[in-house]
Amino acid sequence: MLKSTLNFQRAFEMLQEDDPKFLEDLDDGAPTTDDRNNARILVKFLEVFYNTSLKEWTKSSKLHIQPMAFKIKERFHKYWGTNLSLLVSMALDPR
Repeated sequence: MLKSTLNFQRAFEMLQEDDPKFLEDLDDGAPTTDDRNNARILVKFLEVFYNTSLKEWTKSSKLHIQPMAFKIKERFHKYWGTNLSLLVSMALDPR
């Protein structure tokens, strides 16, 4: 989901131009180029984590690893896969 939000850079720019009140609702202002670059880095990290860890762990022959991996994968999808607002705020907030 975060990956798809990066495609809307121009939409944020147009919204900023068309609706001056848009910035009033954002405490730290509109996303900057640095914010988008940080989001791209986060997307790459999450993809690597997901592909190298969770997918392999769910195929593990060790009985204690597989159930744990499925729980992690479920939580990963719950918080990162479907919660767009959390994804965007985590990626764009440097704190």
